[in-house]
Amino acid sequence: MIPLAPLALLTITIFQGADPARDSQEAVRHYRAGKDALNHERFAVAEEEFRSAAKLDPLLVAAYHGLGQTMMATKRYPEAVSAFVAAREVFSQSQARAAGNELASQRRLDDQIKALQDDIVAARGRASGPNAAGIQAAIDRNED
Repeated sequence: MIPLAPLALLTITIFQGADPARDSQEAVRHYRAGKDALNHERFAVAEEEFRSAAKLDPLLVAAYHGLGQTMMATKRYPEAVSAFVAAREVFSQSQARAAGNELASQRRLDDQIKALQDDIVAARGRASGPNAAGIQAAIDRNED
C-alpha cells in the first residue's frame, strides 16, 4: 500500500537502474486503467490501478486525484481527503520545481549574455591595425 501522507510523498527515492521515462509511461497506463475501472464502478480494481500509477510515478497528480475519487465513491472519506491532499502537495511540489528550473534557466541565460557583453568589450579593446574600423563596424552592427 502506498503511503498518502504528503510528507512521505516529498521524499522520493530514485532506484539505481530505474527508467523514469518507462515508469512514467507505465504509470499513465495504470492511471487510464484506473479511470476505466472507476467509470465502470469496479472500485477495487480502480484503487489498485491508481496506487500502482502513484508508485511508478510519484509526481503523477492525476493518480492521487483518481484515488481520491475512488475513496469518495466507496465512502472512505478520510482516505479520500488524504488522497486529495497528496494530489495538492504533489502539484505544489511540481510547480515549485518548475519555477526553480525556470529561475535557474534565466540565471544561466543572464550569465551567458553578460559573458557575451564582456567579449564585445574585450574585442573593442583588441581592434587595431588596418582592419580596426571594419572590426568596430561589425561589432556595432551585431550589438543590436
